[in-house]
Order: sequence, then C-alpha cells, then structure tokens
Amino acid sequence: MLKRIAAFISGVLVWGLLLTGIGFAGQKDPVKLFPVSVQFVVNGKEIVTEQEGQFYNGKDYVPTAFIYKGTTYVPYRFLSEHLGKRVEWDGTTRTITVKDINENASTIAFLTIDINEAPEEIQQWVERNRKNEATGTRNYNGKTYLLVTRGQKCTGGYGVTITDIQDLGNEIVVKVQYRDPAPGAMVPMVLTYPYALAVIDKTEEPVRFDTAGMATKVVKGS
Repeated sequence: MLKRIAAFISGVLVWGLLLTGIGFAGQKDPVKLFPVSVQFVVNGKEIVTEQEGQFYNGKDYVPTAFIYKGTTYVPYRFLSEHLGKRVEWDGTTRTITVKDINENASTIAFLTIDINEAPEEIQQWVERNRKNEATGTRNYNGKTYLLVTRGQKCTGGYGVTITDIQDLGNEIVVKVQYRDPAPGAMVPMVLTYPYALAVIDKTEEPVRFDTAGMATKVVKGS
C-alpha cells in the first residue's frame, strides 16, 4: 500500500512540476499560497518544518504547498525525501532524478570542528577557500576533513551545517543545510564567511556533497 501511495504522490508531484511553469505564464488566476493550513503525515508521523508552512530548499524558505486552479502543488524534494527517496538535481540538463536510498547505507560518525581546532595545514586550507562558495575534502594524518563554505557575505545571518554523512558503499554522501536571514530580519552589517568543517576517519571513497541544488565549486585538497 505504501508503495502505491508513494507512486501516486510522485506522479502528482511530477505533473505539478511540469505544469507550474505553464500555469504562471497566464497569470489570469492568482496563485493562492497555503501559509499553515496544510499538514503532511507520512506513516502516521507528521512532518514538522523549521518555519510553519515553509521549508528551506537550500537557498530560501518557500511554501510547502500552494493551490492554483483547484490543484495543490507540493515541492518535489520536500515529500520525496520524507518518503525515503534521494533527490538529485542536474542544473546542466535540468533533470530531476529520484532514487531509492541504498539499503546497505550506513551512517558515518563525524565531528564538526572550528577552524582553530584543526591542524595548521587544514587551517590554511580552509582559509584559502572560505572566501568562495565551495565544497572540498582533504586527507591528513589518518583523517578526512570535509569543508563547505558559503563565500563572502555582506551581513550576518548566513550559515551552513553538515547534518549527516552516509556511506553508500560506493561513495560517501555529505548532507548539507544552508541558512539565510529571513526577509526583514535584523542582522549585523559586517562581512562574514560562513563555513562548516567536519572530520571523519580517513576514507578513499569518492565524496559527494548533497547541497540541495546549490551550485558550488569543488576544491579537493587544494
């Protein structure tokens, strides 16, 4: 039953994605946003977002649902990931790929550290890359260091967090979450360079950073 429900929702979401651009073109009927009136329950468990009625898509907070001409549209990634699927976006070919999560995947223990807690060579590596938006790995002294940077920001309120690291057997996947200041929020007017630095036991497997569609430069050991 769950598989049939998942397939049905995925089909609805695909059509929602394809038709959204067509619907907005006419602008004859206003798009009605649902602020908090939609609840999502998967396997009896309610999905709770950081901001009620909105979720963070890697760049901005967007509504979890909106209605247009009597049809409710839901972000593809939002529900797919809660149904146990992995969503990938190829900006070059504009292709959305949904995959089953590897059943043999295992969680890798990691430690998030400040730049001052890292060896001097790793500190220098971070400093060389933190002014640009990038992801990268560096092996040093029996450990693998994982770096995600947001680049230079003109205000405070920006951030980045490594939330999970999975070993899929053929690659390591690092889940990343970005944070931006809310519209109209009071933030310090100062240059900031948000970054996240984590360390795991040394690995020779390829590492992929899941940045939720955000385009980042890859810096491997540079």
